[in-house]
Amino acid sequence: MNIYRVDDRLIHGQVVENWLETFSINFIVVINDSVASDELRQNIMRFAVPENVCVLFVRVDEVSKIHFDKEKNYLFLFENLKDVERAVENGLKIDKLNLGGIHFMSGRNYTLGKVIFLSDDECNLLKKLLSMGIDIYRQSIPQESPVEVKEEI
Repeated sequence: MNIYRVDDRLIHGQVVENWLETFSINFIVVINDSVASDELRQNIMRFAVPENVCVLFVRVDEVSKIHFDKEKNYLFLFENLKDVERAVENGLKIDKLNLGGIHFMSGRNYTLGKVIFLSDDECNLLKKLLSMGIDIYRQSIPQESPVEVKEEI
């Protein structure tokens, strides 16, 4: 099972306590150029993850080149929608995309639920990803019901 999630906090308590356990995640793949080259941030994130879960830090343009074991459960984490777009354009196949947390900042004037804030450019990116056949839903934790984004954009 592969879960693809956009959460600008990447690895944090909500991910570790809810998503890993609920879906028996064996591997977390953080897909972000900045984190892939920052050992300090990598070490901080590794510290938050149980020892039995492997964590990989990958540059966006390299993720489609990695061969993943179909017997394992993966959580792919993106910091932002632009990285998702780049990964898909570089060959990563995503059928469903979870929006977990995109927090407010200047220029993000559109909201989906309580924790998704988007700029006009990010709304357009979502529309582009939807047009590529990716099912996009928002769901902060697995215990919540997923909400389809296509009807909100």
